[in-house]
Amino acid sequence: MANQQLIKGAGRAANKFTDVGRVVGEAVAEGEKAFLRRKIERKAEEEKIEKQEKERQNLQARAIAGLKEFDQSKLMPQIRPAFVKSAFELKKGAMAVISNKDLDPVTAQLEVQKYLQGVNDLATKANDFKEWYKQFADTTEDDLSKLNNSMLREHANDIMKGNFKFEEGMFILEGEDPMTFDDLMKIQLINKRSDSYLTLLETAKSAALEAGAKGGDRDLYMTALNDKFDASRFDDASIASILVDELGYNADDNEIRKQIKRDFENDGKFDDPGVREKYLSIIKEKITDGAMERFNKGKEVYDKKVGSTPAPSPYTKSFQQEISVYSPKMISYANFSDKVANFETPGSGNFEMKPAGEEKKSKAIVNQLKTLDKQNQGNYRTREEQLEIFISNAKNIDDYKNKSNKELISMFNEANGSALAFYDSEPLKINYNDPYEVYDLILKSTPGLSSEAQEYFMNEFIKRKNTALQNARNMISNARS
Repeated sequence: MANQQLIKGAGRAANKFTDVGRVVGEAVAEGEKAFLRRKIERKAEEEKIEKQEKERQNLQARAIAGLKEFDQSKLMPQIRPAFVKSAFELKKGAMAVISNKDLDPVTAQLEVQKYLQGVNDLATKANDFKEWYKQFADTTEDDLSKLNNSMLREHANDIMKGNFKFEEGMFILEGEDPMTFDDLMKIQLINKRSDSYLTLLETAKSAALEAGAKGGDRDLYMTALNDKFDASRFDDASIASILVDELGYNADDNEIRKQIKRDFENDGKFDDPGVREKYLSIIKEKITDGAMERFNKGKEVYDKKVGSTPAPSPYTKSFQQEISVYSPKMISYANFSDKVANFETPGSGNFEMKPAGEEKKSKAIVNQLKTLDKQNQGNYRTREEQLEIFISNAKNIDDYKNKSNKELISMFNEANGSALAFYDSEPLKINYNDPYEVYDLILKSTPGLSSEAQEYFMNEFIKRKNTALQNARNMISNARS
């Protein structure tokens, strides 16, 4: 009985027994599954991060590639260091943003655009500076109109000589406060605008001389000249330049100069049409006066040829010998007179030429006279040479030795005006743009040349000029036909 009870209890207990091996096995299996899951998740996360990093690196590389190098090859030397530094700072700032680990496509694109805009602005300024600087590089002191105020002329001289710096975005001229790029660009030169006047004057003189030498009618010639002048179109800027640069109305206390300063300098135009016509009549009077002087000279030659009482023939044996001896030199000096009156210097274009200034012409004439008259060559001097002697002499005089150079220069200018050439300390009053006056000066300065020979060579010069003028007209006529 007891055994039966024991057996029954064991059977009931058998239904409640836990299989430890099975339970542990199941737990291990679940753990492995969880580990694998986490491993897969970590790998996916790592792959995601790696993909994002590659995308960021590719984005960064593309952004860096978009930071194109600033082209330094076209920079002028005056601004190259400062502009290269500015471009470097722009790139440095862009790289700092692009190198950020949190870089996103929008930020990268905006930063590249910002950099490129900065570089383009620098390139634009560099080109503006280059074009602006041309006006100074291609300009000499003789080219500058006296319409420029004194401060502007000083700035122009400094810039032409390269006496300026560009640092930290500011231009620095000697003795001036720093100025911005835009302020510097506002410094614009006013060049002489008198070429059309000088051309018309020379043409009028040549035609007048020819008309007079042929016995032409004075009134008829004057009518033709008036028509030619009226057909010329001088704008306000040209009129102002002619008055100030060519006709001597340049003193600050001169009424015409004051009028020009009052209403012309602001907008480049005369406010009152009546004033414009008044100034135009002054220019016209100068041209007609010059033409009449030439007409009368030509008429004198003509009258001598056709006069009822023929002039005694100068062609004596001694005269012929004098002509023979001097002819080679006089032909050379005649060519020089033509050349110096029409001197040209290179302009801004590859083949462009522009008239040289009177200072250059006067120096050439003085050098020619020194060569011509070797015995007295020490008496011929340029303005600079005469001024140097004047100052040197003044320093040895008690009344003047304590005066400054500026004061002495002012005294010199007051005594000699605008004369550019001197003989024996006296100004040579001559129009350097007139080949007839240049040649006449050379003839009168030639040692041993008689007055009869001077007249002979001048007549030959006139004939040659008239022939050349007629040949030119024939060529033009033939070309048109």
